[in-house]
Amino acid sequence: MKIILKALRHDGTLKRTWTSYLERKIDKEIVCYTKTPLYVMFPSGERKRFPYQTREYFFQDTWFNVLEQHINGTISHWYVNIASPPTFQDNSLSYIDYDLDFVIQPDYSITEEDRDEFDLNKAYYPIDHRIEIEKAIKDIRKRTQQRLYPFQLR
Repeated sequence: MKIILKALRHDGTLKRTWTSYLERKIDKEIVCYTKTPLYVMFPSGERKRFPYQTREYFFQDTWFNVLEQHINGTISHWYVNIASPPTFQDNSLSYIDYDLDFVIQPDYSITEEDRDEFDLNKAYYPIDHRIEIEKAIKDIRKRTQQRLYPFQLR
């Protein structure tokens, strides 16, 4: 089933959107996939092309989502968004993107992305959201170090 994914800012405005396909929705997990190439749209009208096919993991009980990015059928890297748990309704999945991201390579090295943007905006996030974000950061590092789902090479 074709769905629209929407990353929102904390104030609810649209940050970016793209089309994906629902692979499965089981319990507290939603997995989607995109075809190559991936086109992401921005409110400015800009359309950005990415060379990846992605498998996207959204969890109802974690404050991050994972884009497993493939090139020619091989995992290139995992891109992790610090984000609210998703809302899925009417063929649309949306979440709040909290700016901070991680790139995890197949050798399990981690690079933090957009810390400056996160630091600039975090004062506007409710304290309970900041606590969940800190828990998510620790969970991502633990899952990566222990090679836990979904950070597993296939």
